[in-house]
Order: sequence, then C-alpha cells, then structure tokens
Amino acid sequence: MARFYFAPNGLIVLNNVAHSTPFSIEKDDGIIQLYSIKESSENNIFIPSYAAIDVKKIKLFGDVNLIDWGNGNYDVKITEKRIFEYQPPKILIEKQRVFSDKEVSVTVFSDCNFHAVFKCGVTSHVINIPKISNYDITFAECRIGLIILITGDADGKKFISVTTFDKKKFENLLTRTGDALSVEKGHLTVSENMNDMLSRVKITSYDFNGKLPTEITRFDVKHKEYDDALTPYLFLEALKCGDYAIMQDYLSESITAPPETFKSYFGNFDEISPVKYEIAHKKSDLLKVALISHLNLPINKPRVFIFHMKDNLIDDITS
Repeated sequence: MARFYFAPNGLIVLNNVAHSTPFSIEKDDGIIQLYSIKESSENNIFIPSYAAIDVKKIKLFGDVNLIDWGNGNYDVKITEKRIFEYQPPKILIEKQRVFSDKEVSVTVFSDCNFHAVFKCGVTSHVINIPKISNYDITFAECRIGLIILITGDADGKKFISVTTFDKKKFENLLTRTGDALSVEKGHLTVSENMNDMLSRVKITSYDFNGKLPTEITRFDVKHKEYDDALTPYLFLEALKCGDYAIMQDYLSESITAPPETFKSYFGNFDEISPVKYEIAHKKSDLLKVALISHLNLPINKPRVFIFHMKDNLIDDITS
C-alpha cells in the first residue's frame, strides 16, 4: 500500500474531491488524477496544474514530482504554472554618465521579462534581471573603471547588479539579492537572513577599490541552547551557509577533517529535514537526518545520514 502526502499551495482537486489543507491518501493501484489551482495576484497569473500518478508502477504524468521517503511513502509536489501576458518593450529607467570622454548609457526595460542594456559607442552588453520595482541606476569610479549599480526590490528582497566598464568592455561582476544592502564609495554590503535555528545573518562585503574585487563574509549569530538531538541540524545549517567556525564547535576532537571534506561528503542540498513517516523509538532515532536536493527529477530520494554523539558532540557520521 502506497501512501501519498499532499500539502496544498492553493487548492488541490483529487479524483473530483477538493482539498485546501494537508491530507494523505492510500492506494494499491490505479491512477490518481489531480489538478492544482492557485489564486492569481496582480503580479502573478497562475493557470491550473494537471497531473496523474500511476500508483502501481509509480509513474508520473504532467506537472508533478515526488519525494520518495521509502516504505511506500511519498510527498507530492505540484508544479506552479505561471503565464506572462505579452507586453511591448517598455523603458523603465535610463541614465547616462560621461567616463573618459565617452558617454555610457544604461537602460532597464521590460517586455515579459526584465533586462538591462549597457552601451558605449559601438560596445554594448545585455543582462537579464529579475522583475524589480523601486529601481535605480547609479555610477561610481574606482581603480578598475566605471562601476554601474542597478538596484531595486524583487520578491520582498533587495536586488543589486554590479557591472564595470574599463573603456573597452562591460563585465557583470555580481548579481545579488538580500534582505538589506548598502553601498558606499565602491564598497557593497549584502545581509541575508538565513532563517535558521541560530537566527543567523550572513553579511558579505565586496570592495571594488582595488585592482580586483575582494569578498569577505562574516556571520551575526544569536547563540541559543538546544537539546543535543538537534546538534546535527545546527551542524548542517552551519555547513550549508559556510559558517565553518561555528560548524567546528559541534564536532568532537576525534574529527579533524577540514570543511572541504564535509562539503564533499554531504554534497549540495537545499533542505534539512527529519526522516519523515518513520517512528522514532529511541533518542538515537532522532539523530537520523535527511538532506533533500530540489532537483528537476520526477522522483527525488532524500539522502539519510546518521549522527553518532559523544559528550553532546558529533563523534561519527554514517550513511
């Protein structure tokens, strides 16, 4: 018997029954037919997503993928489908700056997407940028040439794109989004809330005043006390965002591997999760942690790691 878990983001209609809250169903065979409806907003227009799951063979059709938790348990993820109404190109902002006796112009325009065009004489350069509001273009000069900053708000975040011009060519050095940013005299600081257990804020500073840009990252952390069963999650959160100093605090003295070893061992992952749909009979069962990568595959299988503790520190990791 396979069990399928649904977490509607909007409304899901499954075999002609509508659901707007999380639910699950069990099936031995047959076809699960469903579609998902999400309410449109001023900035996003959604159309229904249609899908079907062949339960007997676990085959998928349409706008759906699964996370396979083993023992016949599956999370069902419905793909959102957006449409973009065609719009003729529209200039949103355009600015010019004279640099080394040449006029440099920058234009941000939209059609169905957003773009920035950089031009100086016959030299031009185009980049795609996310949909932004409250946009602005500013210029600054430094040792590497003319710096061009495009800023705005994108999906509740602050957006910035940094492009340089060295009299011969344009080069996009950096495109970032963050919860806050500041720019001053060739120095950029981007702050990101990691939304993790330590309320970690990742602060990255970029300096464009030298011959080459430099990048420095630091972390603002609110230390909290957690049960040692949560130590694996604290460790993995630190590894994921690159806070290697704190990551080492969760390891026993017997583990001396450098951060690169852990990065290679765990690989890339997007989500840290308890192992779902498996009963924890003892405390050591809580030390099993699943890593999920949001891959564009029909069926994704979490990778499960088991953490072994000694004196409240991680003493070994197996998979």
